[in-house]
Amino acid sequence: MKVWMAPSGASHASPNAWWPRRCVWTVKGRLQDADRVKLQYALRQTIASIRIGTRMATTGDLTCREHFGELRFHEALLPGKVIAIPDEAIGQRKIWREIGVLCRQAERPLHLKDFCQHIGTKDMSHAAHHVRRAERAGLMKKIGGYRGWVAMG
Repeated sequence: MKVWMAPSGASHASPNAWWPRRCVWTVKGRLQDADRVKLQYALRQTIASIRIGTRMATTGDLTCREHFGELRFHEALLPGKVIAIPDEAIGQRKIWREIGVLCRQAERPLHLKDFCQHIGTKDMSHAAHHVRRAERAGLMKKIGGYRGWVAMG
């Protein structure tokens, strides 16, 4: 899936495009209060295109769909400036990645109850599903029996 947002008819940004750009940064913290028409105008004057797509990514033995994107600015404003949009910003929540990070940051081996607490569920089978995915991805390994899981590498 690829979606392109074309510029608003202009092939390049107008010289007055700096004013809306400054306006966007001043209302950054108060987007709910912003005038939607002015905000839309500022974005059209600043952003040339937005590209969003999906691809199959492989981590260890695990293959999953990953979203990616990029934000391109008009050449008159920021020549050659492209900002990558990571999967975490536009994709679905990857609980197995969070579990891998949690395991890497832990000082001790973790157990299913720790993962349940992190995910926010009481269902151990739900946590076990994500733990297995993290194991398949090579992020962590089980230390036999009831000793728990530790990060790999």
